[in-house]
Amino acid sequence: MKPGLGALARCQALAVLGHRELALLAAEDGLLAAPENSALLWWRLQIVRELDWKRALSDTRKYLGERSLPVLTIEAVAQILLRAAWEVSGKERSQYLESIIDVTDRLRFAPDKDQPRRAAPASIHTLRGFALLQTERPLEAARAFGEALQLVPAQAEVLVLRGIATYPSHNAILDFERAAPLPQAAAYIPPFYLAHHYASVRMWDQVRDFASQSLNSMPPKRPRAALLNWLAIADIEQHADLASAQQKLSEALKLAPDDASLEANQRRLDSLATRSNNRVRHWRIEEVREIKADIAKVLGARLERGRLPLATGFVQQAA
Repeated sequence: MKPGLGALARCQALAVLGHRELALLAAEDGLLAAPENSALLWWRLQIVRELDWKRALSDTRKYLGERSLPVLTIEAVAQILLRAAWEVSGKERSQYLESIIDVTDRLRFAPDKDQPRRAAPASIHTLRGFALLQTERPLEAARAFGEALQLVPAQAEVLVLRGIATYPSHNAILDFERAAPLPQAAAYIPPFYLAHHYASVRMWDQVRDFASQSLNSMPPKRPRAALLNWLAIADIEQHADLASAQQKLSEALKLAPDDASLEANQRRLDSLATRSNNRVRHWRIEEVREIKADIAKVLGARLERGRLPLATGFVQQAA
């Protein structure tokens, strides 16, 4: 038996049962006997991250200067750096995101990069893509998400992220359509983008379908306001239903009172009430970049939480 495997099994069992402090002790005991056991190190970093992310961040600093790191260590360090990025803003956040890009690039030099496992490298490519997307490098981000999908296909969140990186391209629409029926943490996002796409090309039946799907998944305030705006426009364009449109737009303005698109469309609705022609030449459709911060926060939190609840077989294989 490899050194540390008994401690690994104890650590996993305790962590899955929720006994984080005891799991941490088991991991640290195991690392005394097997300091190179990357699976034990991964579990230790993940557990410390859950108990005290600032301590975990301090622990990661010693790895940032090393060129060759095990795959699981790269993943854990990147997840901890992402958590740190969400706790700050501005230049400091950018520095953490650049550190994620740097540490995930070391996957090329990982001594165990050729072992037959896919989940951890896919996670690393996804974390790298997310950091690239947040630092306004969408083409590089899309390539990283594509590499993750080659390793583990049909990952809903990764399809969504690649779609965001390449939107409004045709391939982005295909990614959102593929992601929509899959289980995911933020089910409102694929139909949200699809509703925006069809609103921009004035296909109102599809707007109604996808906007309703997205609203049923309880999106945050700003995306919800945008969806109500598009449904209000559909009410006018399809049925000249001024009362229904005003009701939806009023609700949207309560959710996002500072939204310029909503204010502009409210003025258009007010003008319709005083004339018989219910056609509007130019509706304001929100730019999705205005709402991207809300969406990034949801997906970033999902990535930062990582893969801790996975069944034990994966990490035993990785040891």
